[in-house]
Amino acid sequence: MLKAVSNTIFKLILLSIFLIPLTISDKRLFLNLGEFRNETYIYPLLLGFICFGFYLLLKGVINLPLKSIFFQILILLSLWFLATFIISFPSIATNDFKGINGIARFLRQYFSAIFSIILTPVVLYNIFNNYETKTIFKKIEKVIEASLIVVFCFAMIEFASIVLNSNAAHGIIVWINRNFPLVFISEDIYLKRVSSISHEPPFLGMYLIFVTPWILKGLVTNSKKWKYTLFLIMILILALISKSRAAQLFCLIEILLFTVILVLSKKSFLQKFILTTMLFLLITPFLFLWKGDAIFKDIGDRIDSFKIVKNLEDNNSNKTRLGTIIAGLETFIEHPIAGVGYGQQGYYLIDKYPVWAVEGNWEIERYLNEDEPNYPPGFNFYVRLLSETGIVGFLLFSLFIFYLIFFCFKRYSFTKDIHYLLFFTIFVGFAINWMQIDTPRIYGFWITLAILWVYLKEEKKHNERINNSNTSL
Repeated sequence: MLKAVSNTIFKLILLSIFLIPLTISDKRLFLNLGEFRNETYIYPLLLGFICFGFYLLLKGVINLPLKSIFFQILILLSLWFLATFIISFPSIATNDFKGINGIARFLRQYFSAIFSIILTPVVLYNIFNNYETKTIFKKIEKVIEASLIVVFCFAMIEFASIVLNSNAAHGIIVWINRNFPLVFISEDIYLKRVSSISHEPPFLGMYLIFVTPWILKGLVTNSKKWKYTLFLIMILILALISKSRAAQLFCLIEILLFTVILVLSKKSFLQKFILTTMLFLLITPFLFLWKGDAIFKDIGDRIDSFKIVKNLEDNNSNKTRLGTIIAGLETFIEHPIAGVGYGQQGYYLIDKYPVWAVEGNWEIERYLNEDEPNYPPGFNFYVRLLSETGIVGFLLFSLFIFYLIFFCFKRYSFTKDIHYLLFFTIFVGFAINWMQIDTPRIYGFWITLAILWVYLKEEKKHNERINNSNTSL
């Protein structure tokens, strides 16, 4: 019975991973899940949580990675979130905006944080513990491959519709939107940004940050190099046509980090890399002769999109993000030690936006309008931690991220185990991504952390069994 329940939960987890890129409109929800309102992966995950409760009744014990410094820091961080509520309670009790009281806001945000940074990795850790890591990696890789194919196919249909003006592709999208309640492909005919089955390009970008290192690992370890080369090309195409700066920049950083570190550690790979580079350099001139003007124009547009300061005057998104970060930092300066309380930043942003960020900016005007439901977002999790939890919360989370990345890099340097390079690359990608999203709710990150815990535990048992200092598997 215990094994059957564990297998059921494991399958639900795999389904939730498959659904990571599928985000939906608020109007297509089954439940009001607050911060999780756009994400379909939450449904099989919640069902898995319910089954896990039954699993605990049968097993009678829960496994916690108590000896892990990463888990210990997360516990301290969650306790500090609670402490900021107690410290700032007088002001939190009086906070009110758009009908949302500060206490209610804290409870929602705190539950979301605990669910993401404690409950999710702990539940995954307990279930993954029942399987060999070889099986876990294999199953997740298959799920990622399947999801990437689905995402790419829908993206090509969307691209054909909004960029190539294909009536047939548009008809397919209309039919899909009408007949599949969980899938809604939005056609951005103005900016021509592709989001596939995600409701916005940034969500597609976060999905690509998660899957890129898995594909890079497959390219190195799997015998079917052609298959993973195609997957990598698909990722690059998705990043390009999404026009998501996060997808393009962060995926590029992941690819460069993974490749450079691997090149420096494997001479045979270095030879292949040099050969591939030489072939690419030989082909490139012919490519530019064929489509040179179009390539240079697109590269110029992409570079220009990153010039945030230059584009402030005519780019509302950049004005909003930069203005919000400045407002958040001003809030931190006024409350440097414990911040204003976890979840409370929005109440202070509304009075601290720079004038230049508000004038003529419909996005911030919408946040300030009490008749509009949209609540002021923070855009940057590190700045949010500074303003809401002060220097203490910021340092705790920064220590967690820094040591996690450093640990994986050190382990790879010592063991040359490709799995540690996978962990390292994913953690770096999401650590940078937190500079443009204001929530700890990044499922791919916590999945990876749970796998790392299980991998370390299995590695320790393996070492004890063979009494060997070589810890690679």
